[in-house]
Amino acid sequence: MLPNDNKQYFHLVMQLTVKELIMKLAALIKYFSPFALIICLSVNAAIIDLIIDVSANIEDPEGMAWDGTYLWVVDDTSTEMAYQIDPNTGEVISYFSINPAGVDNPDTESITWDGSHLWIADSTGIIGQYTTNGTLVSTITAVLTGVVDYDIEGLTWDGANLWLAEQNTGQIFKIDNTGAVISSYSSGLVDLISINYFGGFLWLGDTNTDDIFKIDPTTFATLDTAFDIDTILTVSGVDNEYDDPYGLTWTGANELWYSDESDEVLVRINMGLNEITDVTTLVSTPVTEPSTLTLFSLLLLFFNRKNIFNNNREAV
Repeated sequence: MLPNDNKQYFHLVMQLTVKELIMKLAALIKYFSPFALIICLSVNAAIIDLIIDVSANIEDPEGMAWDGTYLWVVDDTSTEMAYQIDPNTGEVISYFSINPAGVDNPDTESITWDGSHLWIADSTGIIGQYTTNGTLVSTITAVLTGVVDYDIEGLTWDGANLWLAEQNTGQIFKIDNTGAVISSYSSGLVDLISINYFGGFLWLGDTNTDDIFKIDPTTFATLDTAFDIDTILTVSGVDNEYDDPYGLTWTGANELWYSDESDEVLVRINMGLNEITDVTTLVSTPVTEPSTLTLFSLLLLFFNRKNIFNNNREAV
């Protein structure tokens, strides 16, 4: 027999939707570990099945985006780089330096894909539009009503406009291509770090609760706590340190990725699995650092100029 408190909890759980039921049953681990684990193993649940360790290249992986083939991740360090990563191998395909116009000391936090270009936001609200080879096409500056000290942590594209997640106020803003606010909403989240638009909804990541929330972008109703990351990590048998969703991006109807800055990993949540299998961990191999490439290019230019100068002297 169940204790009275647990009976009431179980009764409430049974009234939820199937998706919510799965997540709530997983939460029962703290009360009935064997029982909840058996349930989670036997139904179609959210399970972590792939982790990419990017520590060899990216010191602070934050914003994430999906271009239909590859993941894009921004590194919020002194290098301020955007990396293109193969999700099947963990290989770094390409990368480029982020340098939006008007930013003396860039503080890159977020990135999104609009179908043809990448948009990368600085925490100060300056947003650059880039080609995939790093060419800066245009720059806009977000003008957020009621915000004094900007800290833009999340960025996403809904097919027509950009959305921003501002950490200091916990607000999300929909802006047009000039940076003007179309609409805004106070999420009430303490550490609003990431935002992603997918399937007609906004998905917000909070590193205080370690949850991902589902939001209606028209009414701003919070539909549910879509993913309790701590619970999913436990059910999947994954290190519970990987619980901070700094960047979010959907890569398919059943696949949601998030980046964990402090542990330098990219984590995939899979909703298409019927059972827990071994979690695959890919480790990206180091690539030549941009500073090294720049130094090599300058040296090559110097020696080429020197040779041209000597050849001209000999010709004279």
